[in-house]
Amino acid sequence: SDLMALALSCDRTRVITFMLGNGATERSHPFLTVDGRAITDAYHPLTHSAQNDSWRKKINEISRWEIARFAYFVGKLKAASLLDSTIVFLSSEMSDAASHAHADMPVLLAGKLVGGSKLGTHHRTKGTFGQLYVAMLNALGVPTTRFGDDGDRPLML
Repeated sequence: SDLMALALSCDRTRVITFMLGNGATERSHPFLTVDGRAITDAYHPLTHSAQNDSWRKKINEISRWEIARFAYFVGKLKAASLLDSTIVFLSSEMSDAASHAHADMPVLLAGKLVGGSKLGTHHRTKGTFGQLYVAMLNALGVPTTRFGDDGDRPLML
């Protein structure tokens, strides 16, 4: 996060793509704990056992850690006065990992270029990721009406 914020603040790059890990990873998180015990289970199997209370606690702790990393990065951008000219996008590859569902995907956007949305608001929208990307590109000054197979117009935020 520090390096990404520094690269943006020095104008060494204007676009960054970063992935903490894909959903099929076998990575464990032994530096995190639940009920005083390290999370040593592989991530992917944990996501398929949401009905198991112990495993749900572990997934929730991993999710909290990931969101805290996102908040730290956004805080670095804010401290460097970069949020006025930035869009930061966070999402998952699934809305429900156990069923591999892609409907009703969770998305978190940060930065003042997000559009007409008031900061700190929640929106439930109907649309596609392609339409969201068209809206984000337009907000960044890249005029386009299409992105991918399903981005046929900008998503209204």
